[in-house]
Parts: sequence; C-alpha cells; structure tokens
Amino acid sequence: MKNAECFSLVSNPENSINTNENYWECEECSINNEESIKRCQNCGKSRYGISLISADKIDNEKEYDQTLLSKLFDLVSSTNVMPTSDIIQIMTKQDLESLTEQDQQSFIETHFSYDQTKLLTESDVIVYISDVPTNIDHDDAHLANLIHMHLQKTFQIMPSNIQCYSSLRAGFMRVRNNKIKDRLVKDIKTIVLDLSENPSLISFNDTFEFTSYIVIDKTNENKDVDLPKFDEILKRWIKIYNGEKPYSCEQISIQFPNIYRIILTSFNNLLVVMSNPDFLINNLFAHVYLGANCSYLEDLPKSTTKEQLKEALCDSIQLKNLSPLSLHIELNKQTNNACIIATDQARIWATKSLIYLDDKPIPIKENLTYCLVLHPISEIYTNEEILNQKIFHG
Repeated sequence: MKNAECFSLVSNPENSINTNENYWECEECSINNEESIKRCQNCGKSRYGISLISADKIDNEKEYDQTLLSKLFDLVSSTNVMPTSDIIQIMTKQDLESLTEQDQQSFIETHFSYDQTKLLTESDVIVYISDVPTNIDHDDAHLANLIHMHLQKTFQIMPSNIQCYSSLRAGFMRVRNNKIKDRLVKDIKTIVLDLSENPSLISFNDTFEFTSYIVIDKTNENKDVDLPKFDEILKRWIKIYNGEKPYSCEQISIQFPNIYRIILTSFNNLLVVMSNPDFLINNLFAHVYLGANCSYLEDLPKSTTKEQLKEALCDSIQLKNLSPLSLHIELNKQTNNACIIATDQARIWATKSLIYLDDKPIPIKENLTYCLVLHPISEIYTNEEILNQKIFHG
C-alpha cells in the first residue's frame, strides 16, 4: 500500500494557506510554520489539508489489509470461485477499510457470489441434489465440501460449484457439461455420505420439484372468513416474489381450507421465499413452510386441544422447544381431525408412525380417510354391494 492511498484531499486546499508569505498557519492547531515546511511542526497537519497518517498506522493498515486479503484469498480459492488477481481488481481500499470481522462473510457473499456466476461458462449445467441430511453437526459449506471430495475421489468428477441447504433438504451443483450431468443423474444416481456414524443417502436429479405448504392464519378471524382461491395465491405469489409461476397450488382438504400445498420448480424462487416466508393476501396473514411434511391425526378425543397435541408431538420427537416456524397444528373440532405441518427441526416427525395422547396410541396418516354418508340406506342393497361400488375402489 502506498502512503498516498492513505491521504484524502479536502475540497479547498487554498483555505489552509496563510497570507503571510514567509509563514503559514496550521488549520488544526493555529501554529505558524515556515514557508518551506509542508507539515505542521506541532501536530503534523499537512499544509494543503492532507491528513497525516503515522508510519505505525500505515504499517498496521498494511498488516490488516494483507491479513484480510489472505483470508479472502484462502476462502475463495477453496471454493474455486475466482483467481486472486480478479479479487485485487474488485477490492478497493475503501472496501477494506469498511470491513469488520463480523461482515467479512457478508462482503464475500455479496461481492464474490455475483462474480462467481459471471465466471461460469455457458456450458455449465445444473444438477439438483435431494435428501440433503438435516440435524447434523456440520454446516452447509462443510457438507458441500464432503460431496465434492466424494465425487472427486470416487468418480473423478470435479463440480464447478456445490450449494447445500440442509434446512431445505435440498441443494444443487454445477458441472461442465451434459455428459457429466447424465452420468450423475442416470448412472450414479445416489451417493452415501458418512456423517458422524450416521450414513445419509443423497440423490442427484435433472429436475427440481419442491413441495411446501402455505398456512393462512385465521385465528382472529370470523369463521366465515373469505379465504383466497388457489389462483389468487398464485398471482400474489408471482407479484411478491417476482419469480416463476409455481407448478401447482391447491387446498389440501376441505377440512383444512386455510392450508395450501404449493410445488415450486425454480430453485432461485425458493431462495427468495426462504428469505421472506411471510406475506399478506386479502388482508390475511400467510406463512410459507418450506419443504414441510404434511400428516394427519384422525378420530381424536373431542376434548383434545392444540396445546395437548403439541406437547405429545414434542415428546414423540424428543424436542421440547420447537419454534412456531417449524411446526403448525390445525385442529378441526367438527371432525376431530388434525393436520400437522412440520419443517426444519420438526421434520423428524415424518419418521414417526404414531403418537401417544393420554397413553392412547393415535396412528399418523399421510392422507385423510374419505367418508361417504348414505342416508337413508335402501334395503334392496346389501353392505357388500354398496362397498363394491367403483367410488370405493380408491
């Protein structure tokens, strides 16, 4: 770093010059200095308004800059984002001075992630990763590195970039061409990652479908609240998230009309929603449970409450302090059925087959049972004849 880089010029340097031809007065301390002296002998202030920076401070800045650049180079090099020469071109002195330890990572993400996309060649293609393990002791970057090393060591495949999102159980990678993509998707298909003695199977896909659930809060609304139709939600979704139209959107059941299943096919759209999962529609509050599991409990005791269900569910998965953003329980008091939306930490709920409520086992179901009430039942038909009708064949 040159000393000149540490100086900042003022707008009117002439103002600092005293009218006395033999002396000039320092703006900082008002001491008179001889004409031949360029800096104040008392405080070190430059005659022309240039701030003096001591040699020690310059050396410290050099050391700080070199340390920070070294960290950035190491991080970027480890992810094959861009050569260090390119970093030097985009890194300015002002950037370095504005960085703190806490926002270095933010700087890297905002400055380098953009340049990373520019460096990817037109031939780079995307392979989607599903079944990314959750509740592990490693962060997403470490998980991506494990996948990268496994592919390199076992199959001699070098992805250009891998991004994992364990909270979504999804990710993607970029590879150089379709030949590598086809090999991953059609031949390799899956790999096993050994994570802390807990092997996890991840899959590679050429398409992306991500199921999530939208829950509209009607707690403080009247029973006759006018819930939006699926096409209204789709229009609102596109407007808010400025992305592609979701593949589909539908109510999960007439018993739970405020819950909608939505399927996304754009990973970019998913990431935008991830940063802001709440929105308003028709003056109603809606929350998106990304990558959630939906299940049902039927024929519950009439006295069952949401609090009882949550307590029983937390006991089942052995997690006492679940975030409300990880779990939603909707109870229909008319049918005595409940819908459970579980994501993030609560997603382990999907591995359970039953729940105990007052020591009574309640089966967990993926779908609600369909019932047809026949009244009156004609005596000319037997029960067997009625059950043999096509409508009951599923």
